[in-house]
Amino acid sequence: MGTYTDLTGKQSGVLIAKKYLGNSQWDCECMVCGNHITISSYWFNKNIKLNRDGCKHVKAVQIGDIYGLLTVIEQDREDYIKPKSGKHERRWICQCICGRKKSILESNLKSLKSTSCGLCNNRISIPEKSILFFLFSIIINFSIS
Repeated sequence: MGTYTDLTGKQSGVLIAKKYLGNSQWDCECMVCGNHITISSYWFNKNIKLNRDGCKHVKAVQIGDIYGLLTVIEQDREDYIKPKSGKHERRWICQCICGRKKSILESNLKSLKSTSCGLCNNRISIPEKSILFFLFSIIINFSIS
């Protein structure tokens, strides 16, 4: 077992150590996206040596978030239970721009595997999707600022 080193305020990639949680775990805040990440002292120092970012910049899914053509409108009442591991994964009810509603796994939203209801996906070409996604991002950024 190594000695305790105070990392409070130190930077590893885009992460800044904020608070020691015990058992070599640190609560760090990302300077880019504001996420709070729990990271071990070992990985904190390894990120520095390897010149890594340290954050995946993936925020938690919230109501009103837009993923491609989908808008998150509410959390599904039941979690999805993975057959092999038995782990629970949150599902979200999303509304597509065509008006259809669909329950989608949180991991599929974050990884952008699901960006539409699936039915209108076949009717919209890839260039049209790109233009639509670009326009949505401009509108969202404009309305925030």
